[in-house]
Amino acid sequence: MRLSGLRSLELGGRGSLSRYLRAADEKAAAAEKAAAERAAAQKASAEKAAAEKAAAEKAAAEKAVAAKRASDEKAAAEKAAAEKAAAEKAAAERTAADLRLLKSAAEEAAALRRELDAVRAEKAAAEKAAAESAFEPAAQLEGLKAGLFQLLYQWGLRSDAPAAGSAPPERRASRSQLPNSWNAQEYFAVPGVITEQMTQTVKSRVLSKFMPEGVQFQDFYPEVVISYASGRRSGRDCDGAGPGMYYAAGILGLLHERGVRCFSGLHVPPGTDWEVFMLRLNSRRAPAKVLVVVLTAALFESKPCLKEINAAIRKGIPVLPIRFEDKLPGYKDQWAKDTDEDSEVMVYRVQEHLCKINSIPHPGTVLTVPDSMNTILGLVDKYLGIDRAYVSPGNHGDDSYEA
Repeated sequence: MRLSGLRSLELGGRGSLSRYLRAADEKAAAAEKAAAERAAAQKASAEKAAAEKAAAEKAAAEKAVAAKRASDEKAAAEKAAAEKAAAEKAAAERTAADLRLLKSAAEEAAALRRELDAVRAEKAAAEKAAAESAFEPAAQLEGLKAGLFQLLYQWGLRSDAPAAGSAPPERRASRSQLPNSWNAQEYFAVPGVITEQMTQTVKSRVLSKFMPEGVQFQDFYPEVVISYASGRRSGRDCDGAGPGMYYAAGILGLLHERGVRCFSGLHVPPGTDWEVFMLRLNSRRAPAKVLVVVLTAALFESKPCLKEINAAIRKGIPVLPIRFEDKLPGYKDQWAKDTDEDSEVMVYRVQEHLCKINSIPHPGTVLTVPDSMNTILGLVDKYLGIDRAYVSPGNHGDDSYEA
């Protein structure tokens, strides 16, 4: 086809041939250019695909590295958490073991304390029994005298027999001074913990030992009244119990040994209205000659104690404050919760009266100044009109007294 074209161009002249050849060259050049462009495009596409593949492979490698790093971090965190949990468990077990040891030690201490209290109680009971047996003939004589007076009165042969509940107290012969061996801290010892059973034991002992035989509670109106607040220690004492109960019981015991009858809240039977206590101070039957006040911090929080002291002051009964605790609240903190008008009047009256008289001892407490108990017993005797013959601590002397 090209040859036939060339022949026709030769026949047509050289100019036509030249144009034909040029066009062919141009066409060939265009074909070569197109082929080169296709090759370049293919190369670029291949390079792009290779780059994309390399990028994808790089990304996959980086992702794998990140995943491995995350896995390692997770494993490390889990290991740390396990170690922490193991350490906490070990610490908890050590703490539990320590608590068990402390509990065991506390139980042993409590048991030892109970044994010590029991020994002290047995010692006190033995000493009291010995004292009572020493004065038993005198006590029996007083009982016979009281019974004889009552019979003579019933037969019409005597008109001055004592009324029921007011028979002369069995004032036994005793020393005017406590012995040098007397220990206030042991005598007024307070257990570390006061249980309901211990409280019942104290109250039962008061009712059985410190009440005259044959006299009913409602007929018991002695000349000495004791005001105290229990002072319950939170977490250690049962309801209604505290150190004040033991201090009051101790005073009852000391005065009882000297033949002086007393009344306190410990005498009030269970279920009885507290107001019956006030009858021992302000009723027409009340022969009270002194109110013994057990000074503790708890007293200044007790409204019943406030009423008792106020009643004694209003009736002109001497108040004898005995200090058992060093730290007592100041005026502003005394009965601070009792803010009604009647209470404010009572607080003012009681504070004004107490500031005029020194507590005994002053300074110090009965526990730190045990000799002060001799002063207290002497003042009680004075208020009751008892004149005891002096007997030195080392000499029992005469078994008589003057009243």
